[in-house]
Amino acid sequence: MMFTAKFIPVLYLLSLMTSFSAGALTLTQGWFMALDNDPQYRAAVKDQLAGEEYIPIGRAGLLPKVSVSYQRAPRNWQRQQYQQTNLLGERSEVVQHQQYDSYSGSVTVVQPLFDYDAYAG
Repeated sequence: MMFTAKFIPVLYLLSLMTSFSAGALTLTQGWFMALDNDPQYRAAVKDQLAGEEYIPIGRAGLLPKVSVSYQRAPRNWQRQQYQQTNLLGERSEVVQHQQYDSYSGSVTVVQPLFDYDAYAG
């Protein structure tokens, strides 16, 4: 009994020092809390934001596409074999070996006028 009698004033002072607020909830606070915690509403908001991203994606499908190609073959060998007739009418077989370097390059630009795949997306 003596033990609890000493702590009663201390508990009383502690209860006075802490503030107990009576939290009244307004209608707008309740509405916004319901919207923040409603999974269907949050899914609909995310779906709308995802749908707005399709506009730039569709426009990007109409941008020109550029492709560049380059090829270098430094040691091309070619063998030619043919028959040759001289002034006396004699036929002889001629074999020629050639070595050459070849280079090839191209740039292709494609501008779609109407893209059915981008329109369907």
